[in-house]
Amino acid sequence: MVKRLVIVLSILVGLVSICISGCETQEQEVKKLIKALQHKNSQVRRAAAGKLGEIGEDAKDAVPALIQTLQDPKEIGRGTTAKALGAMGENAKDAIPVLIQLLRDEVANVRSHAAEALAKIGIGAVPSLVQLLQDKVTHVRASAIWTLAKIGKDAVPALIQTLQNQDISVRSNAANVLGQIGEDAVDAVPALTLALQDLDPEVRQYAA
Repeated sequence: MVKRLVIVLSILVGLVSICISGCETQEQEVKKLIKALQHKNSQVRRAAAGKLGEIGEDAKDAVPALIQTLQDPKEIGRGTTAKALGAMGENAKDAIPVLIQLLRDEVANVRSHAAEALAKIGIGAVPSLVQLLQDKVTHVRASAIWTLAKIGKDAVPALIQTLQNQDISVRSNAANVLGQIGEDAVDAVPALTLALQDLDPEVRQYAA
């Protein structure tokens, strides 16, 4: 009986040790990857960002370093870095300004990853995205519309307010997004009904 108890206790101690060791290993790994983001080799930096993205929310301590990496205009791993920030969700809200800037990036893949990251960050990105609905650059507006639609229900209150904007294109884009959100935008029905009387035909079309 005593021997059996000793064996059980030994197993429990071993399991606890493995758990602690695993946690420490990941924490150490994140620290090493953060350091690797400053490596002189761009491929190493990209690989580090990719691995941090795989770790996801547990690598949230890397957010400041990833933001700093994104601010380097010569960084070839901007898309990978943006994707890594998206994997951290709301923990990456401090990255919103730089991700918004990446929606103007000359590389389509980078813009795509930035939009996806903003969508995963969620409601914190909504005010900045709404402002982009009146941007003069077509692909910037398109990215904002797509991202707001992906955010979905959390973006609805801001979009309802935007339906009253003086800019025709902003009103039509807001109605467009609400339509793409679908059933989750049910609270916008009264505002969209009023928009059916808008003086602009495009706004009326999207409201319908």
